[in-house]
Amino acid sequence: MDAAEVKKMAREFGADLVGIAPVGRLQNLPPNRNPLSISDRTKAVIVIGHRIMRGTLRGIEEGTNFGSTYGCFGNGWMEHEFLSRTAYLLTSWLEEQGAEAIPLLPSTESPGQNFPDYRTVAEAAGLGKVGKGGFFLTREYGHRQRCAMILVDADLAPDPVQDI
Repeated sequence: MDAAEVKKMAREFGADLVGIAPVGRLQNLPPNRNPLSISDRTKAVIVIGHRIMRGTLRGIEEGTNFGSTYGCFGNGWMEHEFLSRTAYLLTSWLEEQGAEAIPLLPSTESPGQNFPDYRTVAEAAGLGKVGKGGFFLTREYGHRQRCAMILVDADLAPDPVQDI
């Protein structure tokens, strides 16, 4: 199993974005925001993302639909159905390849627990940059994506950090 195969499978399972961060790029994160605090076996962090479809924002912009479309397809269902399914399928596949993998979704954050900084980890995985306003931005979708990560004990080639 190599990075190219992981990315291919992530896309087959529905990811629009996929990047790999080496643990060395995460060393300076505080312990409570660092994925390395969750598992000391982590050798790489796979970040997967689903785009938020442009049309989900149309009703909000026009004042005709404030919640149902974006609430389902940009937020709630996006994280709890689509993104979690992709994370589950990829994690299952990684385990079938002999890796230990830990899926993490942004919606699972609980006060007092270690919880990785998704924006910084996605940047370290080469998917985009954290903008001045604190939003995570990609070339493909701007600020319209949701990301999950999978901690893995496999040595995978990292993606270069983007300079957007």
